[in-house]
Amino acid sequence: MKIQIKSVQSPAVLLSLGIAVRCAVYVFLSPYNNDAHITVIEYLVHHRTFPSIADNYLAFHPPLYYWIAALILALFKSDKVVQLFSLITSISTLIILYRLIYKADLIVSPRARLYSFLLACFLPQFVMFGLYISNDSLSILLGCLTVLEVIAYLSNPGWKQMTLLGTVVGLGILTKTTFLAFLPVLLLFVSFVQFREHHSMPRAIRAAGVFVVISCTLGSYKYIDNYARYRSPFINSLDVPVWSFQMGSYRGLGSFIDFNILRLVESPTISYEEVMGQATPNISGSYPLLLYGTFWYQLIPESNFRGNVHKPFSYLGSAIYIIALVPTACFVLGLMRLLLKCPSFVRGFDRKKRDDRRIMVMYVAFGLLFASATVIIAAVARYHVWTLMQGRYLFPGSAGALVAFSAGVEIVDRTKYGGVIVKSSLIALMVLFGLYLSSEIGYLMLYMLNPGIKTLIKSVV
Repeated sequence: MKIQIKSVQSPAVLLSLGIAVRCAVYVFLSPYNNDAHITVIEYLVHHRTFPSIADNYLAFHPPLYYWIAALILALFKSDKVVQLFSLITSISTLIILYRLIYKADLIVSPRARLYSFLLACFLPQFVMFGLYISNDSLSILLGCLTVLEVIAYLSNPGWKQMTLLGTVVGLGILTKTTFLAFLPVLLLFVSFVQFREHHSMPRAIRAAGVFVVISCTLGSYKYIDNYARYRSPFINSLDVPVWSFQMGSYRGLGSFIDFNILRLVESPTISYEEVMGQATPNISGSYPLLLYGTFWYQLIPESNFRGNVHKPFSYLGSAIYIIALVPTACFVLGLMRLLLKCPSFVRGFDRKKRDDRRIMVMYVAFGLLFASATVIIAAVARYHVWTLMQGRYLFPGSAGALVAFSAGVEIVDRTKYGGVIVKSSLIALMVLFGLYLSSEIGYLMLYMLNPGIKTLIKSVV
């Protein structure tokens, strides 16, 4: 195991392996996930406009990803080439995280850097959701790019960098509505930096106003279009009674506090029939389990990677859920540390100090993650649709998740046994992630060579 860890300690080697994994998964992963974004893209190609939300529940989404994908589809007539755009955005996201972790010194501890980048490179859900034909791929990229622009703005808080930050956020709003949740965090950040820099409240308010105008003007197209069509700028698929069959699992407060991990271990995946309401999964009434399960593993079937429903491969999910409790605990510890130190840090913040700039970026990155989580919780509290509790909605704030995790690693690593436990859990997770992705790819390779292998496997297991 020591040899394996030493062999990937080079950031460049890790980055290359992360890119290679994405390329390998791209080759075998179906372009489509459950949301079927391709239907909107095809309609846009044929009709030069978006479908009605009554005909396609995805039609409320902002258009940037669909415009780009429609252009690619019109030129190349191939869904796999459209998916190639997602591969490009996924690799770009990984490169940005590489820069944040290793070049921008967002994370100081070498071991925390290594562990954080290992997760960014090989977490299966992070890899797969960056590769579907879906606006998730572009929104994850823009979420990470936002943090990179926050660093640039802190280094030089002038109008040029504010314009660039506003442009990136505006493109995010033009890609996915959840980016609107970034605005309060970044508004507070911009106004705070300007006030501390110039000691002028009018200047801080003016800077915040300019930032909002840039972001909202650039991102406003679909909201104006939605109002013109439906008299509601923020209409969404949850306003259409497509998912009403999922609402019956809601258990009030119990749905928000139930974290019986043994149920996930016992049933590491949800069947497609359960997702579509033909059966009721035993964890649908537990939002923490759903969020945890979909973050660390393919709990909900989203793709042609379905080999994990067969034994013994299904046990990979159970093992991942158990071992992932360790890095999850690190995340919680890091979160508590950041929250406790926030008031004193804000009072003493000095932009000219490099370490203060680094810590400020950590707080902003986590603020963006918190904003994403708030949107998820608010939506599920209103609509009670359990498939809203998916880890992929947190991925645009992945930089915030990594900084909180790294802060927890630094705490645990101070103790001898704590460091050993975290190190062992990360090694085990990397092995399990590799086994999971390679088993799915191997299963598909066998199936392509011999379609009868599916029946053979079922007869054996």
